[in-house]
Amino acid sequence: MSAVFAQPFLLSTTVDERRRRHVPDFLALRKAGVPLVVDVKPRHLLTRPKVTFALGWAREVVFSRGWGFEVWCEPPEAELADACSGQSNKASGRRATAATLSSIPTMPRALLPSTSHSWRCRSRR
Repeated sequence: MSAVFAQPFLLSTTVDERRRRHVPDFLALRKAGVPLVVDVKPRHLLTRPKVTFALGWAREVVFSRGWGFEVWCEPPEAELADACSGQSNKASGRRATAATLSSIPTMPRALLPSTSHSWRCRSRR
């Protein structure tokens, strides 16, 4: 990574004739490759329809720009306990990671955002 920005911009689009807005948690600029937009959510929220819907349309907007999109959440409790205690993960021979990637379902085509999306950078003063 060459740089990471917290809450870097506002995504805005129209879905189901309603204006939707979302601020991703992070934008990671990679030395080689496309930028990566990251949203962080607690694992238990990833099954809620409202959260899944918001992450789904946000992902589609980001993908439409040719960027990467990932959702991160905390690891399972056993893995987190190992990481906090400093024990190594015997299955992989590495320490447990502090965060794991969780995928979200693909949105049905009928729910995809309209073709007009906007990005608005948030200024930090």
